[in-house]
Amino acid sequence: MRVVLRKPGDVIEGLQPGFWRQLVEDCQRLSEDDRTAPYMGQELRGEAFRDARTGLDAFYLAKSRSAMDRPHTRTVSGYVPIADGVEVNGVFEPAYGAAVGETNVAAFMRSSGGASWGAICQWLNHIYPPSADGSVLELQPVVGVDGLDALRKSSGVAKLHIQTTSDSLHGVSSDAGTIASAVREASNLAAGLTIDLQLSFGRTRPDTESAHALKDDLERYLQSHTDRRTARATLMFPTESGGFDRRPVDFIYNKITMKEQVDLDGDVPTRESVLLALKHAILRYTHNDF
Repeated sequence: MRVVLRKPGDVIEGLQPGFWRQLVEDCQRLSEDDRTAPYMGQELRGEAFRDARTGLDAFYLAKSRSAMDRPHTRTVSGYVPIADGVEVNGVFEPAYGAAVGETNVAAFMRSSGGASWGAICQWLNHIYPPSADGSVLELQPVVGVDGLDALRKSSGVAKLHIQTTSDSLHGVSSDAGTIASAVREASNLAAGLTIDLQLSFGRTRPDTESAHALKDDLERYLQSHTDRRTARATLMFPTESGGFDRRPVDFIYNKITMKEQVDLDGDVPTRESVLLALKHAILRYTHNDF
């Protein structure tokens, strides 16, 4: 995920590189209470640090679990709540993040009940409160380039679905193509609109020239307008029999994910093993090995 700044009007602005390194430095100056944020009736307790073994700028975020949702443990007396007879200060679900070098991209690993992306954003905006104009920090997925590569290698587009908001089109060039022009024209009707554009050749086989023209126009739109809610297409690829295969592509949710082995201490992954797994995933990412 990449941290960005969302400004009024749904305008997305990049940040200077080194956000996660700065987070480590700033969190080390804050007390535990100052690093604790409320979230939907729960607590988010965070810390950021530089890990000596891996060299990662990393952070740990613990999301509290309510007393009604706490697990049980098995004892000689049977199954009992984990807090019965055990001195604990709460039960928390973990989430870890680690910076990819000096960039504003970070790799994440969470338990199944760990902090959601919304919760992580809430905590970041607690550490760095929104500015006077209402700008807030946001996490956006880092998308694999294979979706755009597939579009370029295809013979054309048979169907597309674009969704965005009228307030997010300020930075779109007026010469960004027919799709961008159509979306921009719709946005002139009113502020705050959600614009949903769907184009399809239906069940008919489109002629090559039209499908290729739609492909080129879609690429221009994707390159000129990065703040979009939906961007899907059905691409056409020639077959040996002279026909075409149709393959769906989602340009937003083609997120980069990896599987890594995490060593356990008993039944529990240790912080050290999680950070080592994140380090390995980051190395794979930087070498395009995913």
